[in-house]
Order: sequence, then structure tokens, then C-alpha cells
Amino acid sequence: MKALWSYPIKPYKVNQAWGAYDDVYKQFGFSRHNGIDINLFNGQPIFTPFDGTCVRTGNQPNGGGIFLGIMSDPMEFSDGTYRVLADFLHCKELLITEGTKVKTGDKIALGDNTGFSTGPHCHTQWRRVSYWNEWVGDKLAWTNPDKNEANNSFDPTPYFTGFYACDINQVHDLQAQITEATEKTNWLVNIFKKLWKS
Repeated sequence: MKALWSYPIKPYKVNQAWGAYDDVYKQFGFSRHNGIDINLFNGQPIFTPFDGTCVRTGNQPNGGGIFLGIMSDPMEFSDGTYRVLADFLHCKELLITEGTKVKTGDKIALGDNTGFSTGPHCHTQWRRVSYWNEWVGDKLAWTNPDKNEANNSFDPTPYFTGFYACDINQVHDLQAQITEATEKTNWLVNIFKKLWKS
């Protein structure tokens, strides 16, 4: 499967982009913003952007607050096949538990302002994974092939499809309807061609 995913929050409004330099990050051991801050209101739903598994949950009162991490199914990047570990921080409530299998568009959490945060938003951080031991929670182990000043994360922006995860089921329904209509149209065209020849 090609590395593509949907926006996890609707509307998609970025408060701070990936990779920005700020001294505030040095207290966490890196110098560049290791994710994307997406604006939201307290209690706003967050949806999973891709198929995968919830591999970790927790609460970091002085950091990410209430958070969870979703490990994707394998995806094809230009330089190889990797999974993606996407974490969603500063949540109000988690709606799934470790080990839960999720599909694109599943509601996974409610946003808030927990942890080290100056206002309601969801800090999403994305890392490529070359090895995952298939465990979750305390037994979770994984290897990140990327090294950089943004805590070894990467910018997910080029891989967004332009669709919202919360709308993905409607998108699939429309695609199915278009396919069905196309098949019916082709069938009618073939009937008319046969009648014309006769």
C-alpha cells in the first residue's frame, strides 16, 4: 500500500508546522518541532488517518498529556517499505485501548489541552518504523530508521490525500456508486451497439 493518509481532524488548521525551530523544545531533548499542531476545540473528535493498531497509550502531565499511538500497516515509501507510528497528544479522553485494530475514519480520541500545552490543540508526531515486534504497551519495541533534530520524526504533510478521515466512509460510498453507475452505463452502451449493428 502506498504511503497516503487522511486528515485526522476536521477542519485541518495547522497552528505550528513540523520542523520549526524553537528553544522551548530543548527541554525535551531536541531543537525542532517534532510534529504538527492541529487546532481543535475541547472535546473535538480525532479520527485515525490510516488502518493500523493502537500500540500505546498514556499520560504525561508535563509533556504530551493524555495520548495514544497508532501503528500503521506496512506502507510503500520512495526508499522502501515502512510502518508509520503516529501519536496524538493533549487529548481529553481516549476512545480505544492498546491492541485495538482500527480502520481509517475510526474515532479514536477527543481533543483537549492536557499536559504541557498553551491552548487546545492536537500535537501529532509521525515516525517511520522499520521494525516492530508486534507487541503493544509495555512490551512495545520498534526501530526508527530516520535521524534528525526533530526527534527523528518526519513531516507527514506531503502524504495527506486531501480527504478527511471522518468523511472517508462517505467517500468510499460515492466511489462505489460511481463504479456501479459506470458499469451500468457501459452495459447500456454495449446493448445499444448490438441493437445498432442488427
